[in-house]
Amino acid sequence: MLIAMKANTRMHEHTAAGRISVHSLNGHIRLYLPERVVDLPAGHLLALDQCVPHDVEAAEDSAFLLTLSWPPEKKIVEAKTRRKKTARHEQK
Repeated sequence: MLIAMKANTRMHEHTAAGRISVHSLNGHIRLYLPERVVDLPAGHLLALDQCVPHDVEAAEDSAFLLTLSWPPEKKIVEAKTRRKKTARHEQK
């Protein structure tokens, strides 16, 4: 999936049920992970395991290619269940 973002915009925290790769094509994006921030200028690639929470911020007008690797249906259900349990725990 090709995604374009304007400078100084942000996709707030989200997760993917499958593994993903983010390939920055032009511009400069940052991914905010639970324990670090990863800068991805044009030409760089990052892979994330399933269910890793992250925000995406465009430091400048940017475009990136997002590739999703969907797990079998059983794994998707397990990931959704795990995410709901985590959300309930955080609300307490």
